[in-house]
Order: sequence, then structure tokens, then C-alpha cells
Amino acid sequence: MRGKIVLGSFILSIVILVVALQIRHEGKTPDTSASISLNSDFTGTPPSENISDQAVSSSSRTATTTTFEAPPDPQFQHWIREEAKSLDEPNVNGQAKEAEIRAIVSKINSSQAQQLRQTVNSRVALPREKILSAYLLVEGGLNTRQALKDSITAPLVEQGGEAHSESEIKGVREKSLRIMMIDGLYAQAKTDTKARETLAQAIADSEDPYIKAYAQEKLDQLQSR
Repeated sequence: MRGKIVLGSFILSIVILVVALQIRHEGKTPDTSASISLNSDFTGTPPSENISDQAVSSSSRTATTTTFEAPPDPQFQHWIREEAKSLDEPNVNGQAKEAEIRAIVSKINSSQAQQLRQTVNSRVALPREKILSAYLLVEGGLNTRQALKDSITAPLVEQGGEAHSESEIKGVREKSLRIMMIDGLYAQAKTDTKARETLAQAIADSEDPYIKAYAQEKLDQLQSR
């Protein structure tokens, strides 16, 4: 069915996996900006497993509580949790769901934006919740741009580990989320000077050399347009 919601366990999880594999094996990443969408025309059979969650330990799978720096909006956090779950449902009306999410995005306040940032950078939030939160930070525009920049430049919660270990998988996935957010910011910066300024600030504030270099590459592409 055209327009099914696929953000949680399909298109973006595949994007995250592809980015992660290229980070690990080639040290480079594809441009994911064209894939950051709630809708898809894909008509094939979805994979039998949730790619974003399949490599996570059972303890990580059951973790549902994110520790916040400030008291969160409980209703908003509940919405994120339930919305992330619903993205796996096969018969969701994609157009209606996108309209619903965009209506939420248009009303996000600064406190909720920080809540999204903390979910993205959380050690315990489920992968689908982190992906959804990253998407909302990108789509929030001016309402969420500071939090988006802060999320991109925050210290990686997972630094990686030995090859094929759970720590390595989590580490490359964390970088993949940052790449997804940078690509979203880059897409906006093509027509929005404020977004370009935010991208430049993200470069200045990033401590991870890989993330800094990738963001710089995107800014260079903008300047050569």
C-alpha cells in the first residue's frame, strides 16, 4: 500500500544500517537526506525483523526509561514511545500519520525539543525512539534547531568496541544517527541561511573528528553550489 509509515523499522532503519556498515568498513557515508521521509513508494515485503533493534541485547530491548536532565513532559514522552511503536504496524495510513506528526512538530516548544535531544543521546532509549526523535528534531526547523545542533555535537554515548561486539554495533549506530541529522540539516541549509549557520556552528562545537569532518564536507558542498 502506497504511503505506509515506514520510519521506525523499515526505510530509516535500513538507512541507519547502511550508514553504519559504511562507517565501519569504508570510513565514508552516503547522503541519507533523500531517505528521511515518513512515506515510501516501496511495495516489496518488509524484513521479518526490526533491523534497528535486532542487534541489541535483551536488556537494551526492554529498557524504556530515559533519564532526563530536566523533568520531561510526560504526555509528550508517552506520545514518542507509543508513536515509535506504531511505526511498525503494517496497516498504518501513511499520509494521515505524516499529517499528524507534522502537526505535532509545528507546536514543539523548547522544552520538548530538549526532551527529543535527550532521547536521541540516551543510553537506554530504544532505537526506534531515538530514530523518531532525530527525525522530529530535523523536521522541527527553527523550533528544534538549537536542540538539533546540540544533539549532533553531544559526546557519543557509545564509543564503540571490539569488532562484531555489541559495543561496536551501538557505536556505529550512534554515528549513523548523527549523520542522518547532519544530512537533514544540510538539506534545509540549501535554502535556509539560518540552517547553514547552525551547520557551521555544529562543526565548531563537534569534538568527534568523524562527525566534524562529515559536517564540514556538507558545508563545503553548500559553499561550492
